[in-house]
Amino acid sequence: MPIKLRCLIVVLAAVALIILSWACWDFATHSPSNDWLVLAILALLTVPFMISLPSMEALIFIGEAYLMAIAIIYGTATCVVASAIYALSMLTFTARLGKPFVFIFNFSVLLCEVFLFSTAYHLVKPADPHGLAAMILPLAVMALVSFLISSFLEATAVSWRKGRRISGLWPRSYLPLLLNSFIAAAIAGCIAVWYRGNPWIALAFLPGIGLIWGWTKAFAMREMREAAASQ
Repeated sequence: MPIKLRCLIVVLAAVALIILSWACWDFATHSPSNDWLVLAILALLTVPFMISLPSMEALIFIGEAYLMAIAIIYGTATCVVASAIYALSMLTFTARLGKPFVFIFNFSVLLCEVFLFSTAYHLVKPADPHGLAAMILPLAVMALVSFLISSFLEATAVSWRKGRRISGLWPRSYLPLLLNSFIAAAIAGCIAVWYRGNPWIALAFLPGIGLIWGWTKAFAMREMREAAASQ
């Protein structure tokens, strides 16, 4: 592994640890209602459907819509705590790859990503939003921040590890996944609008999660075919 990639992972891990420490403190001092656990459990149920892209040594999360919904409804700290639990559940999948650095990298990227997209959402949202229409711009910002942070960090790591140009790697291998972030943000916004009083309403949006999984699976299969053809 190149020295600069090791340094990137160390820096990301340090930042993620700071974020997680702050989130745990804030969560402990401003504990939300236990309803957030419903969304966290639904996110955890998507973990077995996580998609691995061996060619990019990346894990594609499909439960991010529930994490975004937690961020919208309960705030950044709760979202980070839920994301840490979600990320820890990846251990069984990254163990199959036999590469501990993949887990450390993905764990750190996820925590940095959720902290930034949650913060961005709450900075942009109206002071007193009413309905889904008022959330369109904040949700778009959330989706864009989520995608840019994760995709550029992952593309940078892969380009450094494999000696490929990021200018060629990112548009071809990551840009198609932009759709995932916008679908996830749209689902999160809908959940937030109809969530109060009935947390299980989130189950109604499982078809949207299935859409994300289907598109990502099709993309992963295409990547694997192209990788096999180039060998």
